[in-house]
Amino acid sequence: MRPFAAVLLLMLGCPRHAEGGAVLVASDAAANDPQQSMRDVARFRRLTTTSTMADVKRLAGEPDGDVGSGIYMYSWKLDDGTHVIVGTPDNDKILYVDWKKADGTTERLVGAL
Repeated sequence: MRPFAAVLLLMLGCPRHAEGGAVLVASDAAANDPQQSMRDVARFRRLTTTSTMADVKRLAGEPDGDVGSGIYMYSWKLDDGTHVIVGTPDNDKILYVDWKKADGTTERLVGAL
């Protein structure tokens, strides 16, 4: 294939965003969509008893901090001002996922009570 034809194929095959020439990929669109906020309790509701901390971080990003004593208890502040706490003994397997609601109550999303 001639170099000009190869360059032309590469240019035509790369979708570009109309403003600024940045390549637009699906993950960029999801990150900017308010329905797909990483700081929403709906993301944590997707977790199961077989989920790992790697799964949690993939769904919700890095936690805001570790509030535990004895076990790791990672905290995420959500967009609505509530918090989710994920407990793990080893930074791998999750023991529970709790949602601290605005009214002061706690809902267990994952794990036994």
